[in-house]
Amino acid sequence: MPNRIFRIEPDTKSVQELEATNFAGNGFLETKDVHEWLVSHPGLLGEDLLVIQREHVNVVGNRRRPDIIAVDRDGNLVIVEVKRDDAGLDIYWQAALYAATYWPRNAAEIVEMYSSYTSVDVDEARNNLAQHIDAEDATGLEAQLNRKQRIILVARTFPREVTTTVLWLNEQGGLDVSCLQLTPHFDADSGSYFLQSSYIIPIPETKELMVEVRRTQQERAQRGAEVEGRQDDEITHFMFSVADSVDQELPGELKLTKRSKWAGKGGDNRYFKLWYEGENPWANHHFCYSIELFTEQNPVDHEHTDLDLLVKFNVWATHALKYGANEDQVKNIKSICHKLREEMPDDLKFEESKSGASFWVGKWVPSQGLSQGGVENVASAITPLVQRLTPQIRAILNEGDASVGLDTTVPVEQP
Repeated sequence: MPNRIFRIEPDTKSVQELEATNFAGNGFLETKDVHEWLVSHPGLLGEDLLVIQREHVNVVGNRRRPDIIAVDRDGNLVIVEVKRDDAGLDIYWQAALYAATYWPRNAAEIVEMYSSYTSVDVDEARNNLAQHIDAEDATGLEAQLNRKQRIILVARTFPREVTTTVLWLNEQGGLDVSCLQLTPHFDADSGSYFLQSSYIIPIPETKELMVEVRRTQQERAQRGAEVEGRQDDEITHFMFSVADSVDQELPGELKLTKRSKWAGKGGDNRYFKLWYEGENPWANHHFCYSIELFTEQNPVDHEHTDLDLLVKFNVWATHALKYGANEDQVKNIKSICHKLREEMPDDLKFEESKSGASFWVGKWVPSQGLSQGGVENVASAITPLVQRLTPQIRAILNEGDASVGLDTTVPVEQP
């Protein structure tokens, strides 16, 4: 039986129970209502899920399609099967068929699914997924995506046969199947409906523990599979030295608060991220600086060999809209980037990205650039940009946050 919901009146101390009702009897539809609520507000499922498909046609001619497909923070594929009221007896079997169908999908296929669903290009879809699961690089994304398939069954009521079977599958089969009870309530006094979302399998305390155990196990496996010496190689040490040098030159209010654990790898290039975390406006937006070292031959200038490096400095806020910025804010950030581009000296290449509010500057550095002299050269290019750009972009984000009622209590040093 679901938890009961009561309306209380603090002044009169009265307590009145709200009526637990059903969806069908109140005209709510399974696809047009219940699905829409879950897709538009994945938080109803009790965790941070990124929806990547809905009623996806996985096999041509197959009339059975999974209701919702999402990715959790660990990169697992989550199959969500929804029934409007009674779950029926075959809901778990139906969801298991879907999970088995998507079991062989690789990272590229999942990125394509998400790209198709959101109507964004593949590169942006890949970036969004990597950010969602906190993947350090393309190798990490490939390693994390769809290593495991989870199932969430959603209904107003579950037959005992279903809950018993789910418990058995989880215990004996090592599967990850959850039962989420979604119950509508009606308040006759106000004429309002309320929606209650609660897990009955596993119970919340157990679910939290299981999620934490899985995350710990996966982090350990990821470290063993991905690092492969990168944490202690020449490029990682070079990146840490650059970050240390920049940190020493920046004043306290501009010091970057977080950095990558090691130099990531994407294709033939390596990169290292520096970003702000833990205070507004950075809490509301995704914003970071990154240094990229390209080790492949320069396709334009063949004088550079694969032993040379392109030190590339990125400033990007490509997810600004998702994290609360509006179109005007993004235009303002682009305007700052464009103005700075015009002011840069000729010895630095400076290009503006075609997507999002991002830009980069960079120059070729010979292989001996990984020496202490190379560290000083790269740091001297990065530090003034951080000093000039951070206050301006922070002011823009603070102004936009204030306009929509978000907290902007951190003082801003105007440029």
